Amino acid sequence: MLVYWIFGILVLAIMATVVVAAVAHPRKSRTAERRRRYALDAENDERIPLAPEREPATRAEVPDQGTPIRAPSPQDAVGKRLIDMVRASEPRVAEVPPAPAPAVAGKLVQTPDGEAIVTAPPFALRSHIFTRRIGRYYNGLSRRLPAWVVACPRMRLETLVTPTPLDGRDPDDWAQWRRRVRLRAIDIVIVDRRRWKPVLAIMLEPAPGAKFARAGSANGTSTALAIGGGQDRMIDEVLAHVGLPLVRGSGDLAQDWAMIEPYINESILRTVSEDEALAANDAAASRPDPDAAVNLLRMDADKGWMLE
Repeated sequence: MLVYWIFGILVLAIMATVVVAAVAHPRKSRTAERRRRYALDAENDERIPLAPEREPATRAEVPDQGTPIRAPSPQDAVGKRLIDMVRASEPRVAEVPPAPAPAVAGKLVQTPDGEAIVTAPPFALRSHIFTRRIGRYYNGLSRRLPAWVVACPRMRLETLVTPTPLDGRDPDDWAQWRRRVRLRAIDIVIVDRRRWKPVLAIMLEPAPGAKFARAGSANGTSTALAIGGGQDRMIDEVLAHVGLPLVRGSGDLAQDWAMIEPYINESILRTVSEDEALAANDAAASRPDPDAAVNLLRMDADKGWMLE
């Protein structure tokens, strides 16, 4: 029985050896082929020797190929000494450290949302709100106004109008109009201070050739072909909708007064509407009350009828 087991193991070992040899033979053939690719002479099988390993050179050890290397001369040493002597004789200036960034102060203030810490406001006071040209225009206009009419400078458009309810309007469109109104201001607004009612709005165009002219104020074909002459017409649209007259002045009061004067006269002698005129005519044409004269008389016991 043992002999059969030994015989079986030998048969299996021989079969495994044959399989391994069959598999390894192609691999050895491929390895030999690759070695022959790198041989100088395929007959002698002499391979190219590898280069010997060497330490990688640092940047300082690699000389500049474009600059010729020469030994330092005595003149170079003398020049370096002179430079060092000059530098030593110069007065040393103490290095001033950079100034630290200014600290932004804060304080505790009361807001509609409660107490909050706010920093210092990032603003400075303007030296003037008008240019000299508009200031002269404003002073000349103020001298021509009656005592109860005042000219208000640089009034925000939002001060003159009040927003209406949505009433089914698109909320985005409503909010966009609010932003348009907040961003705009009017040069001069004439107000009747007896009721503080706005009478007239005046926008002055920049002087010809001004460096910072409003967009679209320049003449030319491109401006003429632009929509609305290339000017911002949002103020015109808003004031026309609310019913406040707007005059675009040239900056010359003598030339613009003919457009402004009718609105000033309106505040002096108010124009009577057609309905008010008809009502006044009807009141004047009505028949007097016959008892009116009798009501003016009073009977006195001693003096008879007497006027009240």
